[in-house]
Amino acid sequence: MAEENEPAGFAGFPIRLRPVALGAGFRAFGLSLIGPFIALYLHNVLGIGYVEVGIVISAVSVPPLFLGGLGGFLADRVGRRRLYLVALLLEGSALGGGGFAMAAHSFVGVVAAGSLSGVGGSLAGPALTAYVSDFAEGPTRTRAFTWLRVGWNVGFALGTAVGGILLVFFGFAPVAWAASVSTLIGAAYLALTLAASPYDVRLAKLAEAGTPVGVAVPGVRPGTVGESLRMLRRDTAFLLFCLAFALADVTTSQWNVTFALFVSGPLHLPYSYLGLGFAVNGLVVVFGQVPTTELAIGRRHTTLAVAGVVAYVLAFLALGLDAFDPVAVVAVFFGAVVLLTIGENLTSIPFNTLPSNLAPATEVGAYNGVFGTIGGVGALLATVVGGVALATIHNPLLLWMVLCAPALPAILLFLRAGGRLPTRSNRA
Repeated sequence: MAEENEPAGFAGFPIRLRPVALGAGFRAFGLSLIGPFIALYLHNVLGIGYVEVGIVISAVSVPPLFLGGLGGFLADRVGRRRLYLVALLLEGSALGGGGFAMAAHSFVGVVAAGSLSGVGGSLAGPALTAYVSDFAEGPTRTRAFTWLRVGWNVGFALGTAVGGILLVFFGFAPVAWAASVSTLIGAAYLALTLAASPYDVRLAKLAEAGTPVGVAVPGVRPGTVGESLRMLRRDTAFLLFCLAFALADVTTSQWNVTFALFVSGPLHLPYSYLGLGFAVNGLVVVFGQVPTTELAIGRRHTTLAVAGVVAYVLAFLALGLDAFDPVAVVAVFFGAVVLLTIGENLTSIPFNTLPSNLAPATEVGAYNGVFGTIGGVGALLATVVGGVALATIHNPLLLWMVLCAPALPAILLFLRAGGRLPTRSNRA
């Protein structure tokens, strides 16, 4: 539960969470130096085909996918801060190992490093979300996640722009090492500045009192994992929302892998343009997320999700048309990036906030972990479907029409979920 009368700055951003936003910037800078370009390394350096790239990235994503759910249960039982810092250490170290694997042109090494980094990120996700939720609720929670996202995207914008340029001059391995250093600096900063959340403090008091682990304490600590799973299984409205987001992710997550392959392939744009496109994405978040959130306050989370998915679809279809117009290709490319980022800004509000709103105080980590796992299945399918579509569909517009098809049932499910979710929880 949020602390009463928590002093706030930055339009409702709790002061105690400011280190989280700054640390997220360091972390995002490191991850985005190399992360968005991994598919290009596999395809352009190791010579792996589009279909195989999709399969490889999907396979690497499987362990983190299920460990993310575990991370949610752990965050409720061992504490948010502790789990978050351990996960960041693992993530940053794996990036450094990936650099050595790239230098050796080791496919196995790159895959192993990517998998370990993903595990770290998946464990960190629910712990961070629960940590932020401990300090804020209602519209303040929505705004807190907005500023966290702004800090992340400042780092993302800088990282992708710098990464795209550095790749041209230094290659993949040195950029991966720089990514590791930046991410570990962010982890060290957070270790020095993050205080225990109110929930962490209550857990520590239970441990000092010798209360056995696994014994539920109402409002303070959950019981067994089995009890949490049974609670989640009964929450059908929440699971419907999760399913809707998983279907939406099959379309929206094309931004993560297929977008880069399409831009450097059918659109024939160089790495530098791709890096600038990622940077534009980050800048639209930095300057657009706060006003978007303020406009969204009081509106239904499910309505925001629908509007965001529609923006993604229009942007991807514009990219498909862009391949037929060599004169306007660059202008349409950047316009599509801006439009899909507007969609990203809209969908991020329910994505970050609604699971915490729906969760009991002792199950915030579990709800976010399960939500991330179910949504991650959609993202996993996205990489496979995207790779197969790139290899088999040669008409760019038809390609993106196929990749946008899952958005339609997702929108219908969001609308249905909107009528079943608690009204107060479904408000930004």
